[in-house]
Amino acid sequence: MSQLGYDAVGVGNADVQIGEAFYENAAANKLTVLDASPVADKRSVPYVVNDAGGVRVGIISFGVMRADAKINEYELRKRRFEAYKQVRSKCDVLIVLDQAFVTTEDWLQRNAVRLGAPDIVIPGTSREFLSSAKTVGGTHIMPALYQAKEMGLVDVEFTPGEPPKVAFSRVMLDEKFAEDQQVADRVGKAIVALGMAPQPQVAPQMQTVNAPDVKPYYSPLLCKVCHQRQYEDWVLTKHAKALKTLVNVRNTTPDCLPCHSEQYRASKRYVVLPDLAAGVECATCHTNTLPHGMERENMAMHVKVDPKLCLECHTKDRSPTYDEKTYFPKVVHAAVPPSTTASNPKTAQ
Repeated sequence: MSQLGYDAVGVGNADVQIGEAFYENAAANKLTVLDASPVADKRSVPYVVNDAGGVRVGIISFGVMRADAKINEYELRKRRFEAYKQVRSKCDVLIVLDQAFVTTEDWLQRNAVRLGAPDIVIPGTSREFLSSAKTVGGTHIMPALYQAKEMGLVDVEFTPGEPPKVAFSRVMLDEKFAEDQQVADRVGKAIVALGMAPQPQVAPQMQTVNAPDVKPYYSPLLCKVCHQRQYEDWVLTKHAKALKTLVNVRNTTPDCLPCHSEQYRASKRYVVLPDLAAGVECATCHTNTLPHGMERENMAMHVKVDPKLCLECHTKDRSPTYDEKTYFPKVVHAAVPPSTTASNPKTAQ
């Protein structure tokens, strides 16, 4: 983010989970972390005010706090209010980074009268889904953008004595934009360090030519962000419990794991969490569609799954009772009627 020119970042759910390493890396890369709460880390500041061509632009963050943070609710509201009052008085255009969903419509209306409402709110994923920018009074609430597949662009026209004019647009980060190789290398190393891709191995020379391409692991929770209904369907299937099935019988062997764990197929590692479904996942069946962005948002497109894919694991030896006509409908999403699926399984999503 520092290399990409970020002025500041707020504290979100993932940052809280990363904890100390988040602040250490931010400080090492001279990246400003904003936190207007009473339990803010000493390496953060409540807000910043930068000069943009003679226009004073303020940024404040109402970020997420640790679940175990001991804090009085009154003290929290007071500290945020004081910081907000200060930065609003020092800037021409105010941006609120609101991962904690503080700036509700009621909050905006009350503070518009007392202090002046923020001009722009950039929300976290906890806010209701917005497909386009929303205006509440004089505040422009931006839609939350997921998975870094697109960039939000906000053009602000400022005239002294008048409310700022704000225009929002999306920029898809697709092949039209050349990838910065230095950034790509750093991201690749981070993915490997997090265990989301297999560690690079030196294969024998005779196998190098035929070495298969390894794809990164895509968690079903990523898909859930946009495909809530399909995720809820999947959680009810045996596919979602495939990994737990092996764990219960203590048979997590290299022979069985590839068919019972998509994470293992991608990274040769797997994690078992009691409250998290895992096994045969979105990426297993929809492997050819990942990754994708919002370019399909308004397209009437159904991603077909070839039933032959199932035969990779449902072999005669491993699954002697497998029958496409009876098995396939059990994993069809609600968006496709079961009756249609039974007669033509290839239409399943």
